[in-house]
Amino acid sequence: MEEISIKRIIEPFVYFPNHASAIPGLGGPHRSPDPNYCFHTHYFGYLPGEVRIHITFRKARATTGELSIRIHGYRPENQQLGIKLMAAERLLLDGLTGEDHTIVIRFASIPGVHYAAYGYFSVPSDLRAEGIDMIAEERGGDDIENYQEAYAPPTMLTTSELTGVNALVTTNAAQLRFPNSQGCTVGQIQSAEFRELWPQIGSHDDLVERWRQLYVLQVLGVFGFLQPGARALAVGPVPDAIVRIFEGRGCQLLRIMPDDAEEHGQLPSTLGHFDIVISLDAMTASASWPHLTSFIDHATRRLLNGGLAVLMLNYRSDLARSGETNVGLIRADIERLALRLISHGYDVAQLNFPSGRRLDVPARAMVPFGLVVRR
Repeated sequence: MEEISIKRIIEPFVYFPNHASAIPGLGGPHRSPDPNYCFHTHYFGYLPGEVRIHITFRKARATTGELSIRIHGYRPENQQLGIKLMAAERLLLDGLTGEDHTIVIRFASIPGVHYAAYGYFSVPSDLRAEGIDMIAEERGGDDIENYQEAYAPPTMLTTSELTGVNALVTTNAAQLRFPNSQGCTVGQIQSAEFRELWPQIGSHDDLVERWRQLYVLQVLGVFGFLQPGARALAVGPVPDAIVRIFEGRGCQLLRIMPDDAEEHGQLPSTLGHFDIVISLDAMTASASWPHLTSFIDHATRRLLNGGLAVLMLNYRSDLARSGETNVGLIRADIERLALRLISHGYDVAQLNFPSGRRLDVPARAMVPFGLVVRR
């Protein structure tokens, strides 16, 4: 679908018209019950696909503090589901000296869901501004047919939850002991964890390939999914060492090849639901961006509620263009995939990209990047 861009002005204080903002002089006439409240827009429906909210603080001044901005979503036709957090960003307010200051928060819109932006001080601040301008930019770009929802029964396993976070991306160096969604770095390969964890997979001549296998097992192990009775679906080749580990843990493993998938990465609906879905190379059958997003959509729909998917992507940090799956994905592509899943109601483990500092660099030009998704 050709990308479009539609912009609309939205009002920052209209949801609580009588509540004064914690930014002095803004908002309504009466003190808010929440002393940290800054703004809250109305709920709106947007075109399916990417939406960017541009928030400009006019002539902003501050010496300290932090502003958190959240995108909340709810379904007007199914209000018992409640309000869900769809995206979040944090803005450090130190050193604002009177210029206009803009922050952009992105999320993926799906039909039937309305979205609002809510801002509050997560750390007390002396922020002053002449006003707040907000523009919603609807960029579209997603096929509405991809947004299908279906009932999934709950997993019977007792497992650990993904840690709730405000930020989509963490700046901490990735580690194997407590994995997030992350890429393969030199620091991880040189770590004691790389040498000590999962000796069953062997030393392996290709250290990046060993990292790929170790990472998948470590994610499943840390979150408690490698236990007797777990049902796992693997799309694509699985090394014998991993098969033996699953069998040794009492897990049932069904393997299908990408050629067994239906058109555009769709998995057969007769597969049912699983506690675990893994793909050690989720891009082998994804020659284009639409095929990749379709595959991820259908793979995650095969999860039971509470189930976990570990999908290995190909990451490159030196590409200028996005969406080129045949040569790897850049950071913006992976963020876009994560936001899309979050807007479907999935949880995504915090994204951890190589920082380029010291040993926190990709192990080679293109490395595996694990995307961890919980339904």
